Amino acid sequence: MKCMILTDFFPCPGMDGRSAYLLDIINYLALNSFEIKLCILSDTPAGTVPWYLMPEQLAAADVSIIDNYRWGHRFFIRFSLRDWILALPCIIYRRLPALFHNFLEKVLNRHRGEVKHFLVRNGSSAFVNELLKAEQPEIVIFNYARLTRLKKELILPGNILTGVITHDVVHHRQATLSASGIFANAAEMMSMNEERASLAEIDFIIAIQEDDAKIFREMLPESTVITAPMSIGIASSTVHPAKEIVPGRCLLVGGYGQPNIDSFNWFLREVWPKVYSSNPAACLHVCGNVCRALQAPERMNISLLGRIEDLSGEYEEAELCVIPLLAGSGLKIKLIEALKYNCRCVSTSWGVQGIRFPEKYGIIVADTANEMGEKILSSLNTAGTVNGQNFLEDFCPENCYGQLVDFMQNKMYTLHD
Repeated sequence: MKCMILTDFFPCPGMDGRSAYLLDIINYLALNSFEIKLCILSDTPAGTVPWYLMPEQLAAADVSIIDNYRWGHRFFIRFSLRDWILALPCIIYRRLPALFHNFLEKVLNRHRGEVKHFLVRNGSSAFVNELLKAEQPEIVIFNYARLTRLKKELILPGNILTGVITHDVVHHRQATLSASGIFANAAEMMSMNEERASLAEIDFIIAIQEDDAKIFREMLPESTVITAPMSIGIASSTVHPAKEIVPGRCLLVGGYGQPNIDSFNWFLREVWPKVYSSNPAACLHVCGNVCRALQAPERMNISLLGRIEDLSGEYEEAELCVIPLLAGSGLKIKLIEALKYNCRCVSTSWGVQGIRFPEKYGIIVADTANEMGEKILSSLNTAGTVNGQNFLEDFCPENCYGQLVDFMQNKMYTLHD
């Protein structure tokens, strides 16, 4: 059974939650005998670097990228010679240590490796239609509601099944960000009516958590809505034990997005100084591209490490993982990753969205700066455990994606009868 997935960004491993979720779905579908064709509508998957090496996490999919040439596992952007020459300083810049990045970005106000992606760029429909004609998939899935506007420009056979991976409820996320004073990207905004219209012509909607699914069912009572939360991953058959916890180490992980930037800066400004003043032995590691926009107080044991390809060492050494989000919607992927590594977690209510009973997994919820500081200090001063077995069972791939696979298989069998 052939399934084509359309996305306007490249799902880079270790980059952010949206990439981790998409990769997780791709790999589970492939494991269940779906032939995956991934169609990427961003022509610069590596940002300013004019080539990209296909990561092994995408080995389960056949990948095509708009305006790129493929040679083995490498993709080359159709740059002019001038563009390639201008790209050289950017390549050198990306090889510099994170310390230089932080300094240069403050001076030059530049962003390292920023991936340009287009909501529906010129030429996208023609590129997709060529692939549709060549691949003849039975299922087409749009990654994010904003891409469903492409459907009216595509030449689709009458018996093809269409779906959308929503990631969150766009208009609800926009409202929570605005209420919290967090800037929202205007290009990604939708009103409720616009979001309803974008989903109405799609055969099935994939919601990342049950609260989102409930909103979609109220918006579109006639639509099929399937809840498919992020899983622990196919390779995780057991909960990761902590190999060597560093006493007092706390961990923040986040991608480069305004909700993360505002929330993490709030934590660094309002929460961490209280923790450090009461426990000078405590230290904080911050990982991810969010580091590019953080303003960390000096001399408070804070390490801005930037993006790390493999976070397993950080998760295994952290005594506590903190999710200080102040707004948003959907399921917080970094919380799932932390629990997978048996990390104890302190989170705001926004950070545990999609987790029905946070206390079941040992998650401590705190919403004010004083409360979060106190919870972190008490957690660092007392031994605690995570009920890893419960989490492993509840978020195994079969429980997260089994309903989705069953629906797609049964629907296709019905259409072909």
